[in-house]
Amino acid sequence: MNEILVDKPYDFVPPKHGKFWIWLVCTLNIHRWWLKKTDGLEQFSCTNGDRLRESAKAGHGIILTPNHCRLSDPMAMAEVVKASGAYTYSMASWRLFHTGKLVAWCMPRLGGFSVNRDGVDRKALDTAIDCVANTSRPLTIFPEGSITRCNDLLFPFLDGIGFIARSAAKRRAKQSPTSKVVVHPLAFRYRFHGDIDETSHEILDDLDSCLNADTSSQNSLLGRLHTVCENTLGMKESIAFGSERSGNFYERRDRFVNEVLADCEQRYLGEIQKGDVISRIKAMRPHIVPALTRGEYDGEQEERVRQDLNNLFTAQAFSYFPTEYLDPDKSRVSVDRILETIYKLDEIITGENRAVPSNEVTIDVLNAVEVSPERPPRGAPDPLIETITENLQTRLFEMQELSREYKA
Repeated sequence: MNEILVDKPYDFVPPKHGKFWIWLVCTLNIHRWWLKKTDGLEQFSCTNGDRLRESAKAGHGIILTPNHCRLSDPMAMAEVVKASGAYTYSMASWRLFHTGKLVAWCMPRLGGFSVNRDGVDRKALDTAIDCVANTSRPLTIFPEGSITRCNDLLFPFLDGIGFIARSAAKRRAKQSPTSKVVVHPLAFRYRFHGDIDETSHEILDDLDSCLNADTSSQNSLLGRLHTVCENTLGMKESIAFGSERSGNFYERRDRFVNEVLADCEQRYLGEIQKGDVISRIKAMRPHIVPALTRGEYDGEQEERVRQDLNNLFTAQAFSYFPTEYLDPDKSRVSVDRILETIYKLDEIITGENRAVPSNEVTIDVLNAVEVSPERPPRGAPDPLIETITENLQTRLFEMQELSREYKA
């Protein structure tokens, strides 16, 4: 789903604390019906749910940290609830509460509460810490902060999870010296069981129409996909810079991302920043979005700001195209890598989340990582984040073998 802008000031949405609606969804498998309709998911499983059940039985405060590769991830968390018996709360971007009346009604009743991605949200942080410190339910946080569409790779975590975990652990330790806060990483693995060639060419035909191009004469699927990637980037270069750039796709991609970020940082922050793409975009948004929602820009200026936000969204989307992901000489190219790349292009071009049948999701609950209430030294890597990242990335690498390798 493309960037959602809500043209009104942020207002915190708290979770509903009842369990009836979560119970109903899981008991009647309403989430499975919904995900088949919206995402083409037809098979579901969750492994090692007993690990989460044991942590809950021990009375630990619990945080769940899944990788975030599909729009369907939050709803698919119902499989974790079914496997473990542990109902959950979850932090969700405030913008998601404005995608429709049904979603806005359902999310709080399924344990969701809002967080403002465009500023410091004290209410959301306090609510998250309370959820964990009081061990009322496990708390789900997607630490990558946005949908990556990269099932094999983990991207840098946003700030916040370490603070929430340690603050909750510190409060738990005051309440009871033997109490613990633990983090269970969750590994999501999506698999496609259909005909990848037929499905891919059908979607690429649609994307060609949107791009006013014809790549159907390409001899190979991977070759055609690469050309559509180049055409998509060319279209976005023309919008952002007035013309297409030269060079191979990944060189152009890097220049596009760097130029968009540098241009916006100069305009809104006064100087070019350092860091990964997502953290740099996150740092800019509080200087752009609140003023836009308050109506502080005039006509031409508002148009410029909205175009900057669109360019930033596109830069973020292109940053999720790993360089060697579809190179059979340098990596194992699976049918799922091909499909998720097409999903990314579809989202960039049309802004839609396409439902492709014959998909399966498997969720693996990883071992608990105990949280120390002690803050790491200033400027030093966070050992909690390092451990969670390493454990989750290792499991994602192992689960690659579940995906079929693409044979041209």
